[in-house]
Amino acid sequence: MLTGTSGLIAAATVFIVAWTISYKTTPRGSFEMEPRGPGSFEPHFSNYVSTTKLIISLAAGSIILMVSYLEVLAKQGADRVSFTRMAVASPLVLLACSIVFGVLFMGMLARSYEGFIHGQPYTRLSYSLNVALGFSTLISFSLGYLWLAFGLVQ
Repeated sequence: MLTGTSGLIAAATVFIVAWTISYKTTPRGSFEMEPRGPGSFEPHFSNYVSTTKLIISLAAGSIILMVSYLEVLAKQGADRVSFTRMAVASPLVLLACSIVFGVLFMGMLARSYEGFIHGQPYTRLSYSLNVALGFSTLISFSLGYLWLAFGLVQ
């Protein structure tokens, strides 16, 4: 197996489980994105995007710092470099997947909202996909950090 494959499998599992739960617990039919009138979703949209941008920034910064740390170890000729690379590869892939999920979440949420504003129904499929992408972002980020911490402590 390639280094980091476990992180990719974990990310795919997180998304599949999140989407399955979201889809099965969501009632059939269309949803109202602005139940309190025109523009009522915009503050929520802004909060979702701000939170997602924060997670993306933290994940990207963490990836950059870990890669820099590994480069410093390699330049020092440290014996732990190969072990450390193996220990952090999958968690870093999981953090990278949290970035991908976050970007997809923001794009899909914006697409759903724009479509809704222009008369397209906000369907069960779109709703459950948005929920799954949002939670996959958060869960992948959290699991990536926990995995990274436990991998470095060994």
